[in-house]
Amino acid sequence: MYPKSLKTDALFYTMGGCIVNLLSVVWGFGLLVSVRLTAILWIYIWSFTVFGVGIFFMNAIASTKRICNDKACYNLLRADHTTRNCHNAQLFIAKQLMDGISYRQIEKDYFNLCPYNAKNDIEAYQIILEYYYYLDTGSFHMIGPTFAKIKETNKISKDIADIIKSERIYSKIITKFMLLCNELTDIEYLDKFIDTYINIVDIEKPIKQHKGGDIHSYRVKAACEAYILYKNSDLRKVINKLNKEIEKMKRSNFVYDGEKKFCINQIRKLIENLCKIENINKY
Repeated sequence: MYPKSLKTDALFYTMGGCIVNLLSVVWGFGLLVSVRLTAILWIYIWSFTVFGVGIFFMNAIASTKRICNDKACYNLLRADHTTRNCHNAQLFIAKQLMDGISYRQIEKDYFNLCPYNAKNDIEAYQIILEYYYYLDTGSFHMIGPTFAKIKETNKISKDIADIIKSERIYSKIITKFMLLCNELTDIEYLDKFIDTYINIVDIEKPIKQHKGGDIHSYRVKAACEAYILYKNSDLRKVINKLNKEIEKMKRSNFVYDGEKKFCINQIRKLIENLCKIENINKY
């Protein structure tokens, strides 16, 4: 389900999970008290019902500590029309990504919606999507101003804050390799200079925090591992490793084909820049 326009009052899309959980609980209790069941089947349905109760309360009590759950999202949407517009855009973008459309093929108007200060999870995630759009279109000069819209993260869930931190590290890595592939660049000097802005400890964090079900996390992890290998090995090994990562991405079963295309394309661009650096180093 996705809204027909950015102005749609799409509160149902947010609370739908809570409603389904509640109906499942009612259905489970109804079976337990109205139908004669075998002991094993009774235990199965009881377990299912108790599990549904737990999930219902997890989503029905507002929380943004780890993630922005359904009730917290619902509260944000009711309170602010800008947040509601961002949420509607995110549902629309998700539909396009599921259909295999990458970020650069979606109208820019669906991304550039957040004001100059993201005040909650929904607006912060909108900025992340805007950042993906600029990566996909090659508008790297817009990355800094886009991240600058997130002035503080104390009101943002840990999950979103971790994405922002890892993507900032990713942007530093790809910027470094873009600068190094310029033939007029003093590679040795620039390599050392840029390293003053890239902390190896920070780069190791996205590798440790990698989530198997998130292809963006997989992309960032691949870039971070490539950077560490670049500092300790030759470029050909780095390029070979990234080519293997692309093959793994192709074989993956992520839901959104558009995201898969985007992430594979990002790693390909990184390989292109590394090949340019390798050719420069030969002369």
